[in-house]
Amino acid sequence: MGQVFDIQRFSTHDGPGIRTTVFFKGCPLRCFWCQNPEGLTSERQLQFTATRCVLCAECAKICSAGVHVLAGDSHEIRRETCRLCGGCAEVCLPGALTLVGGEREVAGILAVVLQDRVYYDQSGGGVTLSGGEPLMQPDFARSLLTACREAGIHTALDSSLCCAPDALTDILPLTDLLLVDIKHMDSASHKQATGRGNERILANAHAVSEAGVPIIIRVPVVPSFNDSPAAIRAIAEFAAGLRTRQHLELLPFHRLGEAKYESLGVQPPTSHLEPIPRQRVAELANAARSVGISVKVAGGEEG
Repeated sequence: MGQVFDIQRFSTHDGPGIRTTVFFKGCPLRCFWCQNPEGLTSERQLQFTATRCVLCAECAKICSAGVHVLAGDSHEIRRETCRLCGGCAEVCLPGALTLVGGEREVAGILAVVLQDRVYYDQSGGGVTLSGGEPLMQPDFARSLLTACREAGIHTALDSSLCCAPDALTDILPLTDLLLVDIKHMDSASHKQATGRGNERILANAHAVSEAGVPIIIRVPVVPSFNDSPAAIRAIAEFAAGLRTRQHLELLPFHRLGEAKYESLGVQPPTSHLEPIPRQRVAELANAARSVGISVKVAGGEEG
C-alpha cells in the first residue's frame, strides 16, 4: 500500500510517448514554486474548488464538525476543525469538494496502467512515478515498478534525488529512465529556495549515471532564483558530466498551480512573480547549449 494523490492517464510531459503518471504523496523539499502542493505532505487534504460550488449545503448537513459554513453566496471552510473523514466529498455531486490522497494497492494502480497498453506500444510510452517524491516511499515504488516491468511496461521515475543513497539500490534496476530535477548548483541558494542543500542530490545523480540508467535533467526556471545565464550554464555543465544524460530540459515558470494552493486554503507563494518572457527563455536555452549538450524547452524548441 502507498499514499497516492492522483493517477493521470494520457500524459505527454513526463517522459517519452503517451504515459500514465502516478503521483506519490509526500516530499522532502519545499520549493516555493511547487506546482503540485497537494503532494508536499503525506497526509490527506480537503480540496475545495469554489467555482464548482452550487451552495447546495449538503456538505454542511453531513459534517458534524462544523467545517462548512454557508451564508448567502459564500462557503467558508473551517479547516482547523476538519477530521478529514471525506464525508462531505462523498455527497458533493458538483465535485467542489475532494479528499486528496489515500492508500492505493499496487494491483489497483497496475489495472489502471494496463488500460492504455496499446497507446504505450504505439507511442513508446509507459508509466512514470512522480509526486511529491516517489523515493519517500521506496518499498511501494519498488513494488509498483516491479509489477510494471513484469507486465512489459516502460518505467520512468521523476525524482529530485533528495534521498539516502540506499533508497536507490533496489529502484535503479527497475527504472528505464530517470527524470531528475536540478534546480541550482549553489547549495546555499538551493537550501534557501527548497529547504535543503543540493550535495546529496548531485551525488545521487552521479551514482545514477554510473549505474547506466538514462537521465533527462529537468530545470524549473524560476524568476529571482535561477533565471540567469550563469545559473543555467552551471547546471548544463553538470549535466554534461553525466555519461547517460540524454538531454537537458528547461521548464519555464508558470502560475497555473496557484489555483491548487487556493483550493487547499493556502496563499499562493508565487503570486508576486510573472512568467519569464519567451525571449529570455531562449537566451537561457542558448546559455545551456553553449556547453555542447542537447537542450529542450518544455512546450517549445529543441536543439
